[in-house]
Amino acid sequence: MVSTTQALRGGRTVWSAHPVGNSGISVYCDGSLTNAIWTDLYTSAIGVEYIGRAIVLVPALDLGLVTQTREAMLTPRGNPASNEAEVFAIRTALNLCRSRNLADFAVYSDCAGAVQRFVGQPVEWRSRAQLRLPNDYFDKVLRRAGYLRSSSRRVSSRRPAMAHQIEAFELFNTPHREFRLSASALWLRICSDSALHPDTLRT
Repeated sequence: MVSTTQALRGGRTVWSAHPVGNSGISVYCDGSLTNAIWTDLYTSAIGVEYIGRAIVLVPALDLGLVTQTREAMLTPRGNPASNEAEVFAIRTALNLCRSRNLADFAVYSDCAGAVQRFVGQPVEWRSRAQLRLPNDYFDKVLRRAGYLRSSSRRVSSRRPAMAHQIEAFELFNTPHREFRLSASALWLRICSDSALHPDTLRT
């Protein structure tokens, strides 16, 4: 198993995980599919093309990854293929683990249909409540973009963007990025929020 320690950083609760002995490493992933565009820190709109995004979190390695794809994100009828975004997220997590030569790990996803596509591989289903950490990453990113769109007509001026809002904008637009969780303003906020939800997997 992986043990979890709790510490305070800047007045906030921060969860960190580290492997114990030769135990496996937990890898959390989530997929997102949207046709939203985010042109600058304060402007978002709805576009034509659907883009799939995957986020992978490996707390034991202080590692996060966000990447995009445009492949297979539509059904044969041209509808958004949200399940394929989850498959993309799992595949991204597996590829990341193998690129790091991790021999003992488990990838967790909350999409049962996507998990079933990886029978015989180290992929397991967990509930959305348990996978609050990766889900909250995308929720906060997409919610910020949605707020900018919905409030564009009634808000004439906005406050300067905070560090976690700048990070959300950058992660939304980046084609591919690895980052350290301990240096992520979004991660600190998400870990602090997750302390209120005991079902959340943190290791």
